[in-house]
Amino acid sequence: MLREPKDYTPPTCVTQVGIVEGMEALGGGVDIGKTDRQTMVKEHPIASVDQLEIPDDFLKRGRIPVVLEATKIMKVKYGNTLPIIAGFKAPITFAGYLIGVKEEAKAIEAGLIYQP
Repeated sequence: MLREPKDYTPPTCVTQVGIVEGMEALGGGVDIGKTDRQTMVKEHPIASVDQLEIPDDFLKRGRIPVVLEATKIMKVKYGNTLPIIAGFKAPITFAGYLIGVKEEAKAIEAGLIYQP
C-alpha cells in the first residue's frame, strides 16, 4: 500500500482576504506596521453585531481589489494545472477585531456569530 509522507502538502495557489484587509474595507482603524512590528487593528469600526452592514462596494475597498486581482492572475497562469484557493481568513478572529472581544463573546454566547 502506497502512503504519502505526513508532511506532504499538494501544490496549490492560495490568496485570502485577511483580518487587516477586511478591517480596512469596513472602516476599522489599521496600523500597517513596519519592519520591526506587525500590522495591527487600532479601532473597532462597529460596537455590536447588530450594526454590521456590508457595503455594496466592499470588494472595491482597501486592498481587497489587489487580492482579487492576484487571484485572477493565478487562475490565468495556473488554473489548468493547480487548484486555486481563495478565501477569507479567520472569520471568528475577524469578528473580535470588528466589534471587540467582549462584544464578540456576548454574540457567541447568544448564538449570533458562531453556532457549532
